[in-house]
Amino acid sequence: MRDDLRGVADDVWAGLTALAEGVGEADPLDDARRRYDALYDAARVLVHDAIVAEATLARRAGARVARKQARSQPANGSGSRARAFAKRLLRR
Repeated sequence: MRDDLRGVADDVWAGLTALAEGVGEADPLDDARRRYDALYDAARVLVHDAIVAEATLARRAGARVARKQARSQPANGSGSRARAFAKRLLRR
């Protein structure tokens, strides 16, 4: 009895074959279901951890870009809004 997905699938196939031939019972299938549920839960935890890690990396990268952009803008607040306002005033 293997605890990987292929082992669970093989055990389910063997159990279903035995049931179809009338010589098996459902207990091995119940055990295979429990093992499959355990594998599924472990995979779900892995995927969740990977998604959280990816989101954390993306958030850090975004913060890094924002800091870089903040450093490149003039410190006195004369960014594009101020320039646009001045242009509107000069046109009057």
